[in-house]
Parts: sequence; structure tokens; C-alpha cells
Amino acid sequence: MQLAKLLPLENIVTLPDNISRRELLIRLIQPLAKSGIVDGIDTFADDLEEREEQVTTQVEGGFALPHARSLAVRRLGLTMGIAPPPGLNFGPDPSQPCRIFFLIAIPEFAPAAHLPLLQTLAKMARDQKRREKLLACTTARQALKEIGSFKG
Repeated sequence: MQLAKLLPLENIVTLPDNISRRELLIRLIQPLAKSGIVDGIDTFADDLEEREEQVTTQVEGGFALPHARSLAVRRLGLTMGIAPPPGLNFGPDPSQPCRIFFLIAIPEFAPAAHLPLLQTLAKMARDQKRREKLLACTTARQALKEIGSFKG
């Protein structure tokens, strides 16, 4: 799957430190709302929070893959967030902060549309060299270049 096709430069967000999980999710949803993929920021953020309370989407190595189906989502969408070191508290364990976030917006009418994307992102997160390169990115352009070179 070509991640760069789903992730234009404007969908890569650099995040400030010390923000709440809710504010993080809203910042990641905003590019999707601007492009018409999401038509209800708060509704989708609520759906993401509910999903996160069921089972965390935090994965190894400082990555999180928040995703949820929502009536507020019009089509499959993806954003990426880059947090400064040491990262942001996202999952249940505050001693394991996250630095890279891939948010997947899933339309309610297509509940399995995200599975190939989720599989590709999980593969990227498990690849130690790729993970280290992404964690070294500080700008959206650097991240997009790195993601564009991933053949997952």
C-alpha cells in the first residue's frame, strides 16, 4: 500500500508538548475536516476516545495508531502527528510516551476499509530501522519523504 497517496503533506502535523489526548486527537482530525473527509470533529474525537478506552491503539516503539469507525467520516482518511521528545502520554502507561501518531478515519459504512492500511502501518512500526528514521523526523517534509520510501 502506498501510504503517501493517503497522506498528503498537509495531513502531517507537528504537535506541541504537554497537550491532552483529546487535544492531540482534535489536532489530528483538523486536516481531515478541512479536506471534507470528516464533517464532525467533536463526534469523531468522541468515537476515537471511546475506541481508545476499549483497547489502546498504542504499539511498540513510541507509535500509536488511533482509529475508529464514525458516522462523521465520509471516506477513509489518514493523518500523522509528530510529537517532540520525550513524547506524549497516550496509552494507559504514562511511562511509555508516544512520538508518532497515525490517525485513521474509517467511515461507518465501510468498517473493514482500513484493514490494509492498519496492517501497513503496523508493519512500519515493527521495522526498527524505519521506526528510528521516523522518530528522527522533526518536520512534515522529512516524515513524508520517509513514508514515501516505505514499500509495505
